[in-house]
Amino acid sequence: MNNRLTWTDFQAASKEDWEQEFLKATKGNFKPWQTDEGFILEPLYFKGDIKNVAVNSSANWKVIETIEDQDTEATNQAIINALEQSVEGIEFNYNPSQKTDIRSILNDVICSIIRIDIHDQNNPISTLEQLDEIAGKDFNGNSLFNGSVIFDPFDHLEKSGNAEQLKSDMATWGELASKSTGRNGMLRNAAIDSISAHNAGANASLELAIALAKGHELLFHLLSNEIKIDEAAALFQFRMGIGTSFFIEMAKFRAIRVLWNQIVEQYSPEHACSSNIRLHAQSASWNLSYNDPETNLLRLTSESMSAVYGGVDSISLKTNRLQSANSVEFTNRIARNIQYLLREESFAHKVADPASGAPYVEKITTELILSAWEIFREIEDQGGYIEAVKNEWLKSKIETSALHLKTQIISGKKTWLGVNKYAPDHLTRQVIQSKNRLSFLYPDLNLETEFSAKKEAEQ
Repeated sequence: MNNRLTWTDFQAASKEDWEQEFLKATKGNFKPWQTDEGFILEPLYFKGDIKNVAVNSSANWKVIETIEDQDTEATNQAIINALEQSVEGIEFNYNPSQKTDIRSILNDVICSIIRIDIHDQNNPISTLEQLDEIAGKDFNGNSLFNGSVIFDPFDHLEKSGNAEQLKSDMATWGELASKSTGRNGMLRNAAIDSISAHNAGANASLELAIALAKGHELLFHLLSNEIKIDEAAALFQFRMGIGTSFFIEMAKFRAIRVLWNQIVEQYSPEHACSSNIRLHAQSASWNLSYNDPETNLLRLTSESMSAVYGGVDSISLKTNRLQSANSVEFTNRIARNIQYLLREESFAHKVADPASGAPYVEKITTELILSAWEIFREIEDQGGYIEAVKNEWLKSKIETSALHLKTQIISGKKTWLGVNKYAPDHLTRQVIQSKNRLSFLYPDLNLETEFSAKKEAEQ
């Protein structure tokens, strides 16, 4: 006698059956959720309710460590220490005027294997040429340098609102981009950064729209300078912040690939892969409590998970507010091990786009695509990203989003663990100045919000 059960032994539950069980389990005490982005999410979705979004993302990601500003010798030692701990890439700010030497900084570093992302707002052309020399060439005479020299042509505009230097900055960026073409996607010098917007309080839809608008502005600049669409698109990487809303952030990283593909397709590339981007995620700084490093550690873990499941290509975690009494070496080790745990013990790198087919995530992805595209079109109607910054239209949008977020936190409608709920018993109040605090377009959100939330919580 065969006692094995088969699927035919179970009666399929209808949508109505599930809804009745859901009502019974929640005792009818549930409400649809209106997100910060303005769309409504129902508490229950079913297969067939939502059309799946096709996302082309990789399963694995690179662990990137950010090296803080130090002198030449200390920076080199920090890089060597990170690489000895199996870090797969490093990034740091480079300023030749501070008497630092790029060759000495990268001494004993194999630039053809290790991914190196260097932020240089001073002389990126010279830095790229030196990196090409350090990395060497292949048999065809092509540079083996793997990474990017990141120069943001919008940096002065965003920080001051002043467009006087924009023309020369765009010329510098254009020259850097032209020297980066034809490298088979190894060099992604067209870095579109929306991390500052994220830390200023931009919600997911607005951050996506800003990234698209900046990307389109620079893509059009390259095309106007007679660089072909396939070569131009191969230069792009997107650098986005990671927030705490797990599913929203996961969907955001899925959405940016779809949205950028829509833009690139308008210029009829010869190769379908031309719309593929390198997507880097960096943990947010605004939502890290100054007084609760232990909770920050938990927050970084959940943020890393949302980025991994969203299909990013690399992750770097900010550790400056994990430190408290701990050393930099210790907190960097923790930041690395968060990602190693997700990879080596949770095997999160074994599946590409694991959220695909989950109705809830697909719904959020679709809503973010639609809402971000609408804001992107509004920016284009302003004349593009540059004009939207100059006429302060974009500044107003960011301020509105940030005010909504702060109001939610201060009122307690949105939980900020360790600040407006479950705060440490003994608060050590520190005022830590942020370089981004004085930014015209992207002022840092953290300082004001945390102290406002504490004040409300103490009343």
